[in-house]
Amino acid sequence: MMVDPGAVAVLVVTSLIAIVEATQSLSAEECFGVGLNRATLLCSSCDTLKEFNLEVLENNCRKCCNVDDVNATPTKYPRAQLEVCG
Repeated sequence: MMVDPGAVAVLVVTSLIAIVEATQSLSAEECFGVGLNRATLLCSSCDTLKEFNLEVLENNCRKCCNVDDVNATPTKYPRAQLEVCG
Protein backbone atom coordinates (compact mmCIF):
# COMPACT_ATOMS: atom_id res chain seq x y z
CA MET A 1 0.00 0.00 0.00
CA MET A 2 1.49 3.33 -1.08
CA VAL A 3 0.69 6.57 0.64
CA ASP A 4 0.60 9.76 -1.39
CA PRO A 5 3.09 12.23 0.15
CA GLY A 6 0.98 15.16 -1.03
CA ALA A 7 -2.08 13.84 0.80
CA VAL A 8 -0.05 13.34 3.96
CA ALA A 9 1.28 16.91 3.74
CA VAL A 10 -2.23 18.30 3.30
CA LEU A 11 -3.43 16.28 6.28
CA VAL A 12 -0.57 17.53 8.47
CA VAL A 13 -1.11 21.18 7.47
CA THR A 14 -4.86 20.93 8.02
CA SER A 15 -4.34 19.36 11.44
CA LEU A 16 -1.85 22.06 12.45
CA ILE A 17 -4.24 24.81 11.41
CA ALA A 18 -7.06 23.22 13.44
CA ILE A 19 -4.81 22.94 16.49
CA VAL A 20 -3.65 26.56 16.24
CA GLU A 21 -7.21 27.83 15.86
CA ALA A 22 -8.37 25.76 18.82
CA THR A 23 -5.58 26.96 21.09
CA GLN A 24 -5.80 30.65 20.26
CA SER A 25 -7.33 32.63 23.04
CA LEU A 26 -9.12 35.93 22.94
CA SER A 27 -8.22 38.94 25.05
CA ALA A 28 -10.42 39.92 27.98
CA GLU A 29 -11.86 42.78 25.92
CA GLU A 30 -12.64 40.50 22.96
CA CYS A 31 -14.31 37.98 25.27
CA PHE A 32 -16.37 40.74 26.87
CA GLY A 33 -17.32 41.88 23.36
CA VAL A 34 -18.88 38.48 22.61
CA GLY A 35 -20.63 38.40 25.98
CA LEU A 36 -18.20 36.26 27.97
CA ASN A 37 -16.29 37.10 31.15
CA ARG A 38 -12.81 35.66 30.79
CA ALA A 39 -12.03 36.20 34.48
CA THR A 40 -14.73 33.83 35.71
CA LEU A 41 -15.51 31.49 32.79
CA LEU A 42 -14.45 27.89 33.40
CA CYS A 43 -13.90 25.51 30.48
CA SER A 44 -16.20 22.94 32.09
CA SER A 45 -19.01 25.44 31.49
CA CYS A 46 -18.36 25.24 27.74
CA ASP A 47 -19.16 21.51 27.90
CA THR A 48 -22.74 22.23 28.96
CA LEU A 49 -23.57 24.44 25.97
CA LYS A 50 -24.72 21.44 23.93
CA GLU A 51 -27.41 20.68 26.51
CA PHE A 52 -29.04 24.01 25.66
CA ASN A 53 -28.47 23.86 21.87
CA LEU A 54 -25.83 26.60 22.07
CA GLU A 55 -23.05 24.83 20.16
CA VAL A 56 -22.55 27.99 18.11
CA LEU A 57 -21.01 29.65 21.20
CA GLU A 58 -18.59 26.83 21.97
CA ASN A 59 -15.70 28.07 19.80
CA ASN A 60 -15.61 31.49 21.50
CA CYS A 61 -16.24 29.88 24.87
CA ARG A 62 -13.16 27.67 24.47
CA LYS A 63 -11.06 30.69 23.50
CA CYS A 64 -12.16 32.63 26.59
CA CYS A 65 -12.30 29.99 29.31
CA ASN A 66 -9.94 29.16 32.15
CA VAL A 67 -8.91 25.53 32.44
CA ASP A 68 -10.41 23.93 35.49
CA ASP A 69 -9.85 20.53 37.00
CA VAL A 70 -13.28 18.94 37.23
CA ASN A 71 -11.75 15.93 38.98
CA ALA A 72 -10.20 17.97 41.78
CA THR A 73 -11.53 17.50 45.27
CA PRO A 74 -13.34 20.51 46.67
CA THR A 75 -11.44 22.66 49.14
CA LYS A 76 -12.49 22.02 52.73
CA TYR A 77 -11.99 24.65 55.39
CA PRO A 78 -11.66 23.87 59.09
CA ARG A 79 -14.46 26.26 60.06
CA ALA A 80 -16.70 29.06 58.87
CA GLN A 81 -18.12 32.08 60.60
CA LEU A 82 -21.50 33.50 59.68
CA GLU A 83 -22.20 37.10 60.63
CA VAL A 84 -25.66 38.58 60.35
CA CYS A 85 -25.78 42.35 60.07
CA GLY A 86 -28.86 44.36 60.25
